[in-house]
Amino acid sequence: KALQVVILQISPTRLLWSGDLTDRGPECASRDAVHGSTYGLCATCDFNPQANPSLLKERRDGLQVKICGYGYTYLLVDDIDQGSMALFGVMGTGVRPAKTLHSQFVQKRRPPFSALVTLSTALEKNDKGKYYVFRAEVAAWLDEAATRRWREAWQGASGVQYREFEDD
Repeated sequence: KALQVVILQISPTRLLWSGDLTDRGPECASRDAVHGSTYGLCATCDFNPQANPSLLKERRDGLQVKICGYGYTYLLVDDIDQGSMALFGVMGTGVRPAKTLHSQFVQKRRPPFSALVTLSTALEKNDKGKYYVFRAEVAAWLDEAATRRWREAWQGASGVQYREFEDD
């Protein structure tokens, strides 16, 4: 129902899906929201709604348009006792709760690895139906000794780069 994690690194992400549900992966991906894997720089990409605002108008007008989605990828420790790491991504409706979480670190002037964070989902019901929404909140601020432990893990992973691969 919920994960207790320590976030080591927060990376902006962009993904463009083709719209074909049989595709196994995205048409274009950017692990830094700057360099796309297929279409080059995100800032000038025709599928980026920040670079091409007409996409949002077309979508509001009911047209089916491909839009590059913005989100975040977290490098996190999902088993505090063992120190095992995982990648966790949020996009779409998960971006707002993620930004709310990020602002707590900024306001306190603390790095993400200085808190124990609870990641969960909550069932919402409205006129559109039933669906789950992403929740993220600081469960506890860590003391200096615990923060030092996760700072060392962050430093060890600071040069990590993600890459895509196909599993045969």
